Formats: sequence, structure tokens, C-alpha cells
Amino acid sequence: MRKRTILLLVTIIVVLLSSCGKFEKIAIHGMKDFKFRGMKNGKLLINITLDIENPNNRKITVSSIHFKTWLKNRELGTIKNSEKIVLAPKSRSQVEVPIEIVLRTAADAFKLMGLKEDILDQLIIEGYIKGKAMCFSKKIVIDKQPFTELSKSYKEKNNKLKNNDAEENTDTTKIK
Repeated sequence: MRKRTILLLVTIIVVLLSSCGKFEKIAIHGMKDFKFRGMKNGKLLINITLDIENPNNRKITVSSIHFKTWLKNRELGTIKNSEKIVLAPKSRSQVEVPIEIVLRTAADAFKLMGLKEDILDQLIIEGYIKGKAMCFSKKIVIDKQPFTELSKSYKEKNNKLKNNDAEENTDTTKIK
């Protein structure tokens, strides 16, 4: 009886470990749409539609987005995701990402509403995005930059890391 239990545990561990393989990075091909959903409890509610490609055989879940934001060199608040984002395996699609901007003060909402140009063009962000696929979890740190440059800088980091990996023949990469 004890041997069967040990054999069963070993089999389960082997199956779990073999299912956790290396996964490829997602590709953000740009922002397609921006919709203002309203304001609630000092939070601006926004939907951003991104063109995202998931080259992996497994779904990827973006569990947390957290950015500090600035408007004209003055801290505005934080950007957070309202819900988890699930990317289907082996797909490229336009994904609607619901975010909320938690403002520092109520006066900041009036400043944003008074802007005649696109809000996202004027926001500076810094923070991280957390995601997971199966048993792997990853935190991507985003340096301080304009919000509209987010997908562009992500592509540049991916390309730079791929080139470095090819030169060094390493399997691990770190985005900072």
C-alpha cells in the first residue's frame, strides 16, 4: 500500500513538472482603440483595445497591471486593471483591457477632462505587469516613459533580449 502511494505521488510530480515548459513572450502590436467609460469614486474608467499575440500553446493570464502616472511632471495617481485578462493560446487578437486611473485628488479629474488632446499622449507611466501561464509567473517592469510608447518599448526590449540570448546562448531572460 505504501509503495503504491509513493509511486502515485512520484507520477503526479513528474506530470506536473513536465507540464511546466518554457513559454514564449507575448507580442503587443499596438493600441487600436481608447474608450472613456466614465468616473466612479474618484477613478477614471477606461477601456483600451490592444492588438496582442500569444504564440504559446497555453493561455496566458495577465493578473495585475500597476503603473504610477504623471501628467506634466506632476503625480496624477495610479493605473490598475479592473479585471484579469486572458489571452487564448496560439492567437493574435484585439483584446479590450479595462483599466482604472485612481486619481490623487478630485481636482485631477477636472484637469483630465479639460485636456483637448488625447489623454494617453500626455501621461507618463512607470510600474509593472504581472502575468502567468500554467505554473510560471512573471513580472515585467516598465521604466518611466510616455504611455503611448509602452508597446513600442516592450517590442524593443523583446528584440534586444532575443539578440542577447542568441549571442550568449542562454535560456533565461530578465526584463528590467
